[in-house]
Amino acid sequence: MKVKKIAGLALVLIGMIGAANGEAQTDAQLAADGWRPIPRSWAHDYTVLCKRGKDIVYGVYDHGPGNTSDWGVARHIYTKTAPDGRITAISLVRGFTHADISDSYFPTSDVSCDITEQ
Repeated sequence: MKVKKIAGLALVLIGMIGAANGEAQTDAQLAADGWRPIPRSWAHDYTVLCKRGKDIVYGVYDHGPGNTSDWGVARHIYTKTAPDGRITAISLVRGFTHADISDSYFPTSDVSCDITEQ
């Protein structure tokens, strides 16, 4: 859990330093680091579901009426993938009705992740 938070904070700091220098990272720079942006995730809410078999092990999704989970929507999503196409890292901003909490997730090799626009 600590590793996820540290990695998320590191990404935020890198972005802040670049922006402070007037050099926000471009998609080309992120791609050179192996990170790929999820198109439209800066402007639209997304669902992230990572499963081991049929069990959800990580997710940012609408939990239904009456639920107060702060994991309802995801935005500003970046992923790293293995050569076989499997997602190996996710960096995102999540929240209940609007995304404002930085988070990262590193799925193990037996976990598959799907990211879809809501």
